Amino acid sequence: MLTDLEVSHFKVFGYVVVRGCVDHEHVKRLQTAFDREIDNNPRVKGEYGRKPRPGGTRSLCPFAETDEAFTELIEHPKLMEAMRDIDGIEFLYFSEDMNSFVGDTNWHCDFFPPHHESRPAKAIYYLDEMLPGDGALDLIPGTNNPEYAGYIFRTFGSYGDETGGPRLNMDHLDVPSVAIETTPGDVVLWENRMWHHATRRLDGKPRRMLSYSYFRDPMGNIVEEKYVRNHLNSRGSKSGLESIYSKTMMQNGGVARENMASRLEALGVNNVRG
Repeated sequence: MLTDLEVSHFKVFGYVVVRGCVDHEHVKRLQTAFDREIDNNPRVKGEYGRKPRPGGTRSLCPFAETDEAFTELIEHPKLMEAMRDIDGIEFLYFSEDMNSFVGDTNWHCDFFPPHHESRPAKAIYYLDEMLPGDGALDLIPGTNNPEYAGYIFRTFGSYGDETGGPRLNMDHLDVPSVAIETTPGDVVLWENRMWHHATRRLDGKPRRMLSYSYFRDPMGNIVEEKYVRNHLNSRGSKSGLESIYSKTMMQNGGVARENMASRLEALGVNNVRG
């Protein structure tokens, strides 16, 4: 259960850390499944969707169905409780990605600023200890505010040449930010239209990360409803994914998964279930 201070922290600064969300045995299952899939799954890609290179960054999307240890995180009870503490209702899951990051990342945001119409969020589980300047996620607090995020982009930003995404033309050390220190089992819940960045690990090992994406429920806001509907329907047609939840994921899911799927369908999202 989040405290009132933690709820306010999320709403004002855009993030909160749920400490000890996942127990030790579940973390071990996640680490084993992660290493198996990132090393052996034929769908694994390198940076910018290229062929993976030895010792380089690798990613897999989607991945949840490859192991029940992954799918259990979609509606982990402690995560769902944190969401209800924040909004009074669970957020709405729509995708996930697995990453084995090597090296630094640029300052960037996942949604083009400013985005008044959407309230996307991510739940990130790191499978290794992350420390400031040593792999930890860096956030610019308050850039969940679209006006603030947009002002930063207009002042310091440009569109990247590789992905076309928004970037900041600043050294990461010159950006006032907060590093989110975590240990395996913690989950970082944050609004991913925020500006963020991460440094390489000092030991040279990759940052093993599981990331689950959600939209906060529009709760009657017709502008947000339209954005969620259009974004997810467009994403599905572009990515070639048949559904948000496969048939197996729905069969093995619980009440929370059913509720999230039904809510997306009520918002007019197509192909929610396989």
